[in-house]
Amino acid sequence: MRKATLLLVVACTASYKQNDEGTSSLIVAVRTKSTYTSGLIIGKNKIITSSSIGDEDLIICTTGGEQIKGVLKHKKQFFSLIETEYSFPNYFNATNSTECGAGQFAFLLGDSLRSIEELQQETMYMSIIEGNKELSKITAYSADFPELNTLQGAPVFNRQSKLIGLYDKIDFNYSIIPIGVINKELPNLINKEASASQVLFNEPAGIENLEASAAKISLLAKKYTLPLQCSKTGPDKTAETWVTSGIKYSNEGVVLTSLTALKDADSIHILAGSEKIALKPGFKDVDRDLGFLNCPIQFDNCLLELKAAAPQQLAPGFLVSFDSTANPSTKFGIVSTTLKWFSTSFQTDHRSAISNLGGIVFNEDGLVLGINYNLQYSKQGLFEEKSGVSFSIIPEYVIKSFDKTGQRIIIEDISSHFFGVRLGKDMSVEDIVQGSDAQKIGLQTGDIVLMINNQKVSTPADFRNKINIDTELIIKVRRGAEELNLK
Repeated sequence: MRKATLLLVVACTASYKQNDEGTSSLIVAVRTKSTYTSGLIIGKNKIITSSSIGDEDLIICTTGGEQIKGVLKHKKQFFSLIETEYSFPNYFNATNSTECGAGQFAFLLGDSLRSIEELQQETMYMSIIEGNKELSKITAYSADFPELNTLQGAPVFNRQSKLIGLYDKIDFNYSIIPIGVINKELPNLINKEASASQVLFNEPAGIENLEASAAKISLLAKKYTLPLQCSKTGPDKTAETWVTSGIKYSNEGVVLTSLTALKDADSIHILAGSEKIALKPGFKDVDRDLGFLNCPIQFDNCLLELKAAAPQQLAPGFLVSFDSTANPSTKFGIVSTTLKWFSTSFQTDHRSAISNLGGIVFNEDGLVLGINYNLQYSKQGLFEEKSGVSFSIIPEYVIKSFDKTGQRIIIEDISSHFFGVRLGKDMSVEDIVQGSDAQKIGLQTGDIVLMINNQKVSTPADFRNKINIDTELIIKVRRGAEELNLK
């Protein structure tokens, strides 16, 4: 199957954000004792979801936090229909559905994850039970969406925001089942008198100019990134060799990459044509999966001289990586969570692999959005290449934490960049960014932070790990002789 062009869009404009929040109200999580899928509200009390859902203790979880009991009304070959006693205020408009075709960009919206990919046509033979068993030829579509159980039953839309099908796992393969196939199984399934006509998904900017943007990023890739060849000899004397990605961090010959990508290599070399340049290990930041390497030559171009995009300017972006060769490749995608940030990191829909760890995420203007890394490294080095998602750390964290030699800068802990507060070792508020969430919630310099959502925090790092600006926050502080709950 032809490999689709993958986008790493980190897109959050004001209108895009509003549309996402409106869309999210129509997407739900469907849970049982043994399954967890996504679903779409299609009527006042109806939800369409995956055919894999069970019928025991069905619970519908909305984005507003409600948990609603559901009943499995129809279990078909390609989907399930659930009904509830609860009346949803908004549901999907059936006029916003259409047939799809290969080569189109498709937008997947799951309960807590979203992705953009190009559709590829595939033909499947499946048993359709209508009275007697009959083997029918079904045309479905595949795409390089993350293959996660939680995305089964997630709706898929085209660039005009029209529903084109459901994403599901059929006969061990993930596919997009077209809306026409669903309607054939259960005519008039989707209520045609919807509460409103919603624009479910506005495509991020940049899709129309992929080729031009990719050409620009390819030039940057050659200037600022490096193919790293790693080798390791096992107990049985057999050698393992692999290629991963590195970044020219400073002009003093310092290289930045992912510790996961290095995999305790015995030797690491930069591939420079027919020449190999040996690197020596430097500082390791285990908490953030960052490893510095030292090169005997200086670099003309480096990360420290590149301009980074501010978080509020996150835009379409290209991940630069080296897939087992010395030639850089660029792939395009989107932030896969619905504006749920992980402190100094963001999640994308790019399929994680050893080869792209340590790669840079650029936007279409050449600004650095992030550095691809393994979020799970500090948890015993856990890494799943086929998880279907990637994480990138914002460059500001790296640049403020490490000097040009790759050594940690001894400064006050940088708490959540997105929350906008700096804490001292005694958990006192030392600085607040104007207009930030920290200021809006009512924090003041001199406050001593005690708890977040009834959980005790004792260090700035603990604060950073527990803060989540996308959930309702209650921060308990000591202000003078008083203890206050700020929210």
